Amino acid sequence: MRHTLLITLAILSLVACTKTDKPGAEGNEPLLTCTCETIQHFNADGGNGEITYTLENPVEGGQIEVRCDAEWITDLTAGQTITFTVTPNTEIQERSDEITVTYLNQNFSVEIIQEGKAQEPNDYSFTITSPTVMHFDAQGGSGEIHYIVEDNSHNDEYIVTFQCDADWISDFEGLEYTTFTVLPNTSETPRTTTITATYIDISYEITIEQDGAQQEQEYIDFEAQFLQGVYYGKQYGSGYNYYIYLSDVGMIAEDEFKDNSTTFRFDIYSSKDSQQNNVILPEGTYHFDINNTAQPGTFSSMYSICMVKEDGEIKGYYGFESGTVTVTENHIEAIVEFMSGDIYRVTYSGPLNITMP
Repeated sequence: MRHTLLITLAILSLVACTKTDKPGAEGNEPLLTCTCETIQHFNADGGNGEITYTLENPVEGGQIEVRCDAEWITDLTAGQTITFTVTPNTEIQERSDEITVTYLNQNFSVEIIQEGKAQEPNDYSFTITSPTVMHFDAQGGSGEIHYIVEDNSHNDEYIVTFQCDADWISDFEGLEYTTFTVLPNTSETPRTTTITATYIDISYEITIEQDGAQQEQEYIDFEAQFLQGVYYGKQYGSGYNYYIYLSDVGMIAEDEFKDNSTTFRFDIYSSKDSQQNNVILPEGTYHFDINNTAQPGTFSSMYSICMVKEDGEIKGYYGFESGTVTVTENHIEAIVEFMSGDIYRVTYSGPLNITMP
């Protein structure tokens, strides 16, 4: 709504004035001047404002015209000054408009800027608890994204959504946590994409990295004959902890290695629980976790090693640089890169039950 206010200025007759003394005569042209700040700021609550001006040499019949198109600027009143009211801003966005003052062919404008109301803090939260960078080999596999939502006001009105533009990421499923599929990379070029997880207006990005296909990758193969281990449940993190050993001759007890043995130990965390009297390693793909977050879908760098014992002596503990452990029905395949650069392919075929002597 446009507000327009006209002010007719009375011209006082001057006694015994000459022609050149009359207002508006040549050399005495009217002069309209703004005497206040030409930009005025208001907070979201609004308030009253004032525009001051001077008018020199007014002419008979001349009128001050005040215009404003903003509906939120009201109560324009003119006198020796121009007053107005800025109403409260109920929106978060800042807003602005102008009040224009005109006299004959002269004018000036005053910009009115009002800040938006303060955004109320969210009464909900959304946190990603799994690693925000996941690495897959060229074969692809499945991944898991775990999160926590705390919301006391929306009554399950919203869900966590996942968006990815890459056509090699698919099959987002799950409510308490989400699984997805990474398709095989048939190109020799590594590729990267992001998955955006969003709850209402809170978003996170999860980076997915995948190796390019290596046509003649040379692995050092190790075939394990024994799968043993200990199940710790959730003692050490948000994932269920399967502390497993893949060995050629088996274990004496937890972290007690038989002589003349090679053993790969993996500190695996899964989203799936197991019965204490019948512990079975869950199927899935587990990724090397340099940060040791103990999140589902990972195996820690701190406690995952290769140990070689010969002639009663430990010949060495070998840490890993990267790797994945893939568990399928009655089969385990681990591809791990040693810090030396050697890449081992560790395989095991047999029951996935975990026991320890």
